[in-house]
Amino acid sequence: MMDDGYQPTLPHGNQSDRNEPKDDRKGLADVGQQLLNRYEIFRIKQGGFGIVYFVTDHKTGQEYAVKTYKPEFAHLTPSTEQFLSEVNFWINLEPHPNIVKAHFVEVIGKQPYLFLDYVDGGANTSLRDWIWHGQISRDQAIDFAYQLCLAMEFANQKTEIVHGDLKPENILIDKEGTLKVTDFGLAHRVQIASGHYPRLSMGSWPYASPERFKGEVEDARSDMYSFGVIFHEMLTAKLPYPFPLLDYAEGLEKQFYNFHTRGGGRELCEKFYYGSIPDPSDGILLKCLDNQADRFINFSGLRRSLEKRFHIDPSKYVGRSKPKGTDLHQRALALHKIGHFSEAMVLYNTVLQQRPNEAVLWFDAAQTLLATGQNEIAQSFLNKARDLDPNIGNQM
Repeated sequence: MMDDGYQPTLPHGNQSDRNEPKDDRKGLADVGQQLLNRYEIFRIKQGGFGIVYFVTDHKTGQEYAVKTYKPEFAHLTPSTEQFLSEVNFWINLEPHPNIVKAHFVEVIGKQPYLFLDYVDGGANTSLRDWIWHGQISRDQAIDFAYQLCLAMEFANQKTEIVHGDLKPENILIDKEGTLKVTDFGLAHRVQIASGHYPRLSMGSWPYASPERFKGEVEDARSDMYSFGVIFHEMLTAKLPYPFPLLDYAEGLEKQFYNFHTRGGGRELCEKFYYGSIPDPSDGILLKCLDNQADRFINFSGLRRSLEKRFHIDPSKYVGRSKPKGTDLHQRALALHKIGHFSEAMVLYNTVLQQRPNEAVLWFDAAQTLLATGQNEIAQSFLNKARDLDPNIGNQM
């Protein structure tokens, strides 16, 4: 038999991605229980490595999605470091209406729990739900595509990032029809290790870019490929590939390895050249699914093309479900809790200039300075806190 060059992807990070998640409740909190005697769990979603608790805060009534990893995987250094990097990325990301907002971090049992917006879309909370239920009209598909583009343009505003796992399951829709991107687990970390990219789950492979299968460097244009597959699926309720997908992990991965390494993407582009999907969608899809060098340069270019081809008025999206600003104090606390002390101090220095008369800011900043061994400066911060509030230490 001729060697086709295919080698199964080595497990990296989440080592149970090849199989469906097991319902293993050992060592995990359950529905009805509380985290920190405050956040009551009303639903749970788990994968191979991670788990999400949906909770209600009994003090405020607010609902959150709380993301962490299963305790039995705490020893898997690549996976836990990946999660900590995700927490760091998300906490530092400014609020945007089309990105799920990270609020704060709590440490429970020596591991971080990231508190995120709880997005409730009813029966159709994820884009996958919308596709399965066949409820996406052409106009709705264009609307969702534009919102997805806005989210990714914003995420790349300060520095280029790669989400790395854009797919309908990681795109949520609230009851007002606002699309929100979630799960930045691979963002900023799409890099080759020992000849392999970090593991993707079986459900992610149809959306992964050709360069991932070829072992080439990914950038923001790789997310554009995922965007193109998602847009095609919204418009047609089908994936763009000219073959039926196998339903077992190794076979499916090999299908996409063979398709992309043998230039199958050219077939997709030819289909759009000949207009199998009514114009102007075909032009957008072509510029997303083409070879990496021939895609849109960035999401700003993709946004402008969407506006021009579909006559989108961007003013209609300004202020849509505008999120509240993130308190720099909360972000600094979160960074402290995951051990990113230098980044926390940058935020403390900023917020202390804005609010120099808040004792708790000086006190919390002092704790971060103590953690880095800057005891003398920390003591001066503590003194300042106690000048403002003599009881500050007793209240904590």
